[in-house]
Amino acid sequence: MTTNGYLTKKSVRRSWYLYDWANSSFSTTVITLFLGPYLTSIAENAADASGMISLWGIN
Repeated sequence: MTTNGYLTKKSVRRSWYLYDWANSSFSTTVITLFLGPYLTSIAENAADASGMISLWGIN
């Protein structure tokens, strides 16, 4: 019923959809797992004795 070109285009599009979905979820997971603790450690090191962090070095 359908031509081979239509099936090929449909399967190629579906492949790209799944690739984009997997790539987006992978990068989101990696950023969440590694960037969160990294930024937390930077903020803890930047805090003064009272635990306050001054934005842009302004007191």
